[in-house]
Amino acid sequence: MTDTKMNSIKDAKRLFDLTLFWDAESVDIEQHADYIIAKVLDFGDEKDLKTRRGVYADEKLIGVLKERRGLMRMTRRFWSVYFNITLPELKNDRDLLPQKALNLIDKLAVQLDSFLPIIECIQFMKIPSEQGRIIGD
Repeated sequence: MTDTKMNSIKDAKRLFDLTLFWDAESVDIEQHADYIIAKVLDFGDEKDLKTRRGVYADEKLIGVLKERRGLMRMTRRFWSVYFNITLPELKNDRDLLPQKALNLIDKLAVQLDSFLPIIECIQFMKIPSEQGRIIGD
């Protein structure tokens, strides 16, 4: 695909492997650049990576590596070594939650702990499942 033709295509589904964007109807290469780069880095093959280079500059990729949450750690590590850059530690998802949400999570965890002995007992009981198998075997 020539650069001129590649530049005229705006939907990423026409440039990259369709399976990368199974969860989206259409993906605009300008509006959703960070999303596209993240998907290609995490799940793309050599062809997708080559296409990414024709569409986005390496500086854009480095920006995604530094700022995008949700990238696999393996992906971040590989590309930081490839580009010889040090990446900042991203905040833990828990650090980004408001205090009310953290309190609710803690309360739910305590309630779950009270159910664990019941769950463990059920695992040892011989209870027929819907498929006719015995649960706990």
